[in-house]
Amino acid sequence: MTTKAFDRAEGAGGPKQLLAVFFRNLAALFCGFSRTPVFFGRALESVPPGSLVLFPVMPELLFCGLAGLVAYKGKAAPPALPGISDVESAAGVISGRTLSACINGGALAGDYLGCAALSGLYADLEAWKSEEGFLRLFSDPPALERLKKAGERLAALAEKEAAGLYSGVHHLSGQDSPRAAEMIELLRDTAWRMTAEIVRPVERVGELAGGGSSPAALSVFRQVDAVLANIDRLEVRGRDSAGITLLFSLTPETLGAWRGEAEKRSLSADLANRSGRELLVNGVMSVTASGDLWTVSFTYKTAAEIGSLGDNVAALRREIAGDGLLALLVALPHEHFTILSHTRWASVGAITEPNCHPVDNAVVGRRKGEGGLIFVGLNGDIDNYADLKAAYEASAGVTVPAELTTDTKIIPLQIQKHLDAGRPVTEAFRLAVNDFSGSHAIFMITDRAPG
Repeated sequence: MTTKAFDRAEGAGGPKQLLAVFFRNLAALFCGFSRTPVFFGRALESVPPGSLVLFPVMPELLFCGLAGLVAYKGKAAPPALPGISDVESAAGVISGRTLSACINGGALAGDYLGCAALSGLYADLEAWKSEEGFLRLFSDPPALERLKKAGERLAALAEKEAAGLYSGVHHLSGQDSPRAAEMIELLRDTAWRMTAEIVRPVERVGELAGGGSSPAALSVFRQVDAVLANIDRLEVRGRDSAGITLLFSLTPETLGAWRGEAEKRSLSADLANRSGRELLVNGVMSVTASGDLWTVSFTYKTAAEIGSLGDNVAALRREIAGDGLLALLVALPHEHFTILSHTRWASVGAITEPNCHPVDNAVVGRRKGEGGLIFVGLNGDIDNYADLKAAYEASAGVTVPAELTTDTKIIPLQIQKHLDAGRPVTEAFRLAVNDFSGSHAIFMITDRAPG
C-alpha cells in the first residue's frame, strides 16, 4: 500500500480508520519500549538506519494478504578504524611527493602529494571521529600523540607547498597550477581533520573530565565540549558574556546514590548552597522533582565588559572541569541530558551574570522550581518586554529580581504563564512567542519536556 493510498484509507472511516489508529498505537508502543523510529508507508531508502516501517513502500514487490506489513532497516556497520601505523605510512607517502619531486619538464606528475594516498587518508580519518575512535584515542595517549604529530607534520608540509606554489618558483602550467592548489587545500583539510577535529577534542574532553572517567561520563563531556567549541566560534558575533546550562533527568535511585557520594566527599554543604540560590548566576544548581523523575541542573556563566576572544569559553571550561558535584553525577546513569548555551552581545540590560543567558523562570514570591524549570536564550530583542513584565508581575503576584534587567527574562515567565493555564509545553512556547514584539530567535529547555 502506498503512502497516498494509506492516507485515503485512514480518512475513509470505519474499519480502515480503526486499523490506522491501531497501528499508530502499536507504533507508539514500539517507540516507547525500544526508542526505535517508526514510519508509515515509507520506502526503506527514505528512512534512517534502525527504523521500523509499517506498510513499507516496495514498488518492485507484489504483496498478498498481510505480507510486507512491517519492514526494519538495519543499522550500517561503523567503518573500521585505520591503524595509527597506516596513518603514519600514508603521511610518509604524501610527504615524499612534493612539488620538487613531482615536476618533470614543467609538468606536474599525477601523484602529486600522493594523490590517492591523500584522498584515502582524508576519508579514512572520518572513522576516528566516531565514539569508538574517540574512546580508543582517549584510552591510548601514545596513539593520540602519534596522530597529533602526523597532523602537525602534514600541516607544516601544506604551508611549505603553498609557499612554493604561490612564489612562482616552480613555473607550473595554467592547467597544473589549479590542480596543485586543489591538492594543497585537501592536504590542509586532512591536517585540520587530524588535529582540530580528532586530536584536540580528545585533549579538551580530557581537560574537562580529568583522568579515569567512565564511558558514560566521557559521553557527557564530549557533548559539552562540542557545544563549547561552537560557542567559541560564535564569539565573533558577541562576547561580553557567555553561559551554559546542563539539564539531567534522574531516577530517584540515581539521585539518592549521587547525594550519598556527595556526602562521602563532604560536598553536601556545597550542594545545599548552590541549589538554594535564587539568582541564576555562575555555579547555581537546581534539584527538583519532575513527575517520576528528578531534574538536576548545573549553570555556568561569565560576564566581562572587556576581554579577548576565547576568554569566555575558557572560563566556562575551568568552572566545569573544577565542579566536583558534576563529576560525581556524570559517572552515574541518567534518563535524559540536554545542553543550552549562548554567547551574548548585550543590547538590553547590563553586562552582568544575572543578565547573561541562559535565563530561567525564577522570581521573588514563588518557590524555585515550582511549576517546573525553564531555561531560555535569546538572539534579538523583545520590544514589549516592559509591558509584559508589568502585566505578569501584577497577575501572578510575583516580582522579577531587580538584578535582572535583560528583556530575555520575560520569555520563561510568559511561557510559565501559559503552562499555568494548562497548556502543554509546545503550545505554551508557541503562544508565548506570539505575545512578543520584535525580531528574535528563542531556544528553550525544560524539565517539563526532558530530552
